[in-house]
Amino acid sequence: MGAVGSGGIVGSYAGKGFGATLYLLFCSSSGQILQFCGGIVGSFAGESGGSVVCEQCWSTGLIGLFAGGIYGYYAGFNGSAEAIKCYTSGSNASSGGGIFGSNAGAAGSAIVDRCYSRGDIGTNSGGIFGITAGSSSGTTIASNCYVTGTALYSGTPITVPTSPLTAVANTQLLIAQSKIYIDNSVNN
Repeated sequence: MGAVGSGGIVGSYAGKGFGATLYLLFCSSSGQILQFCGGIVGSFAGESGGSVVCEQCWSTGLIGLFAGGIYGYYAGFNGSAEAIKCYTSGSNASSGGGIFGSNAGAAGSAIVDRCYSRGDIGTNSGGIFGITAGSSSGTTIASNCYVTGTALYSGTPITVPTSPLTAVANTQLLIAQSKIYIDNSVNN
């Protein structure tokens, strides 16, 4: 992707403003996703009461600092951004997310449903959401999602926890709302 904050299909501030709506279906990108960028939609998607939905979209490029495979930095800020049946396969460098970049859903909402990420997960990154997702009283929800990449800390693979509620310092493996976890434990 080009300049800081841009998107592979739609640029920054897509779907901005009260009542604004943007719906993207079957979009894809394959280039490297640079700092603060999104593979499909740039930074601040759905800002200020707007709404953006990406359905069945995918990206395959390496995900840069604070960037996201589908949405860039601050998607859903004081508005909403949603990813449905999307996937990414690029590795995540640092502080970004496989689907949403950092600060997703800040003072708004970022929702992920039936999505997955296959790339490795770098320092302070998440397989679905980047660092500080849902900040400023925002809402982030991931349902029926999965991640298959290796969690890395400073470029070194780490041991994946065996308990679904065990945290790994400075790394978000997966933020998810789910009743069944990978190790088949049930959360009632």
